Amino acid sequence: MPSIDYSQTLDRIDNWRRNVKQTYRIHHVPWYTPPDAGNVFEEMINKAPPINRADAEYLECVWSALPNNDKKIFILEHYILRAPYFLVRRKLKRKGVIIQSLEMFRVYENSVLRYFENRL
Repeated sequence: MPSIDYSQTLDRIDNWRRNVKQTYRIHHVPWYTPPDAGNVFEEMINKAPPINRADAEYLECVWSALPNNDKKIFILEHYILRAPYFLVRRKLKRKGVIIQSLEMFRVYENSVLRYFENRL
């Protein structure tokens, strides 16, 4: 079975996750202020790439339009909330998807990425 590269889709999902996280802080916790970095050398700071808000909002719209099924739950729990493997398995079991091993989890993850990529 040929391996398909989903790195671009995963980068877009990571961008979406960072936008959701930042938006959540701004809208739900109005008193939030980023922590002070302290006395840190500029070259030692690990900077995340800038957020592409338009693409993040597009992915949010596509995800919102998906039917409420196991794949939508997987995207939310695994990629956005970064829930641990066992918790994702438990949530999927409620939707009728039984994952018994890490290998099955990876196969299911690839099918979800293919499904989401086709919707984009």
